[in-house]
Amino acid sequence: MEATTIDLSTIGLSFLSEHKIPIWSKLLLKFIFFGSGSGALHIVKPVEVEAEVKTCLPCEDRYRLGVCFKSLDQERRSQLSRFVGASLRPYKEF
Repeated sequence: MEATTIDLSTIGLSFLSEHKIPIWSKLLLKFIFFGSGSGALHIVKPVEVEAEVKTCLPCEDRYRLGVCFKSLDQERRSQLSRFVGASLRPYKEF
């Protein structure tokens, strides 16, 4: 199932899906992060995270879901933290 991310943090995620998923459902999410080492964009190893659905609300022709991450080990938590932190850096104009 593909989804559109709305908001991502180190403790959970909000996303849009075409599927109505019941609250308390367990999910296995796969994130594919992109890095930009030495000016070139590259894919970082995918990260799989267990999650639990906390909300599922109708949103136009889709559903907006809120999930809480479960059982994050230190490596996955660090990967999420680095990605979220990089996404929050201010944009610099040249």
